[in-house]
Amino acid sequence: MARAAARFVGVVIGLALFGGLIGFAGAGIGSFILRDGIAGFGALVGALSGFVIGYPLGVIAGIIMMNILLRFRGSLLFGIIGAVVGSALPAAFAELLNVNPNLFFSLYFIGSPLLGTTGYYLTRRRQ
Repeated sequence: MARAAARFVGVVIGLALFGGLIGFAGAGIGSFILRDGIAGFGALVGALSGFVIGYPLGVIAGIIMMNILLRFRGSLLFGIIGAVVGSALPAAFAELLNVNPNLFFSLYFIGSPLLGTTGYYLTRRRQ
């Protein structure tokens, strides 16, 4: 039981790191594209939007790589749906409930790999 929990936590941390890596690449691309716009703040807007879009894409890419390269058994479809829902729910509730931006980003960066990993491990038990 402890080994399965440690494996789950390791997968969540690995997906968060891979999502951060792709998110930083998205931030660089976004800041490069918008560097001359929006009264001097284009690079900042591009970096933030690139990271916010790139992070869940990195988590999804990590789930796909985990399935193909590491041969972990799990549901790829549920993992991708979980990663998308994990990043969409904090964004939706942050607008509705007017939450603190620190709480929003904390939930955003924890929710995507956590729900993605939970969805990946949701499979039918075979007997």
